[in-house]
Order: sequence, then structure tokens, then C-alpha cells
Amino acid sequence: GKKIEVDLSSGAKRIEPFPEEWVRMYLAGRGINSFILHRDIGKEVDPLSPSNVIVFSGGLLTGTEAPASSRLHVSSRSPLTGGLGSSNVGGGFGAQLAAAGFQTLILRGKAERPSYLFIHDGRCDVLNAEFLWGKDTWETQSMLKSHLEDESLEMMAIGPAGEGLVR
Repeated sequence: GKKIEVDLSSGAKRIEPFPEEWVRMYLAGRGINSFILHRDIGKEVDPLSPSNVIVFSGGLLTGTEAPASSRLHVSSRSPLTGGLGSSNVGGGFGAQLAAAGFQTLILRGKAERPSYLFIHDGRCDVLNAEFLWGKDTWETQSMLKSHLEDESLEMMAIGPAGEGLVR
């Protein structure tokens, strides 16, 4: 697979082959996420600042037919503790990320306005999400599926708590 890095501050996107040595050294999922966080952010970084990063990585089997292989690891510097914030989630997003050809998604910076990423056809577009602002995660999913005319979309959304920077 590939890794995709998106800088929300500048809108820059970089898609590169996933480094094979990373798989050998850190496996995938949480190991890769922890490596990227350790490499890219220092202890002084405020977790709610644009200097923090959020990393989404599937496991080695994510997107395959292996049992329980739809898992996705999401990691960042925790705004609650300042340490490693790590979550392991199910659902279809991880498998769809893998199906799109991506092992890891790295988000940096801060967008000027509410935005969403649309990953499709080997690309990633940063699009205006102002019409979704203030909606809960259920409403966001429903509205976005309708807006993009695709009921099969898989997504992750922050909702009002994320919008309000609740720790």
C-alpha cells in the first residue's frame, strides 16, 4: 500500500509508497502510528495545536478476508493526558482505506474552515464541510452520503465534541 500525508494548513498532499522497512520494524497499525508520532512531534507540542498530528493505520491484515481484520488504529498526542492517545476501531473505514490503496493516513496542520477528506480513486481531496458543522456524527454521515450520492461510503466524523475541542 501507500501512505498519504495531508497538511490541512496548506492543502498539500503527498502520496508515497509505504516504506517496507517500516513494516519490518513496526509491523503496522499502532506500531507505525507510535513511530510517526515519536518521530514528528516533541514533548512541547500542545495536543490541540496544529503542530500535533493524527495518524490512521490499518493492521497488516486490514482489508483482507481474515477474521477481525477490519481494525484501524487512530493515534495522536492525547489532549487529555499529553501522552499517547490511541484508539482501535472497527467498522468499514479501515478496510475501505486499504481498498483505496492506503496503509496509513497522516493529518497535519489546521484547515482554515471546516473540511472533510474524500479519499477515492487513489486520490484525496480536501473539501468544504461548513454545511456539516454542528451536526452529530449520525447526521454528518447521512448528509455526506446524500451529498456525494453514495450510500456505501465509510467515514469517520468528529461531531460537536470534536468541533468544540473537548478534551
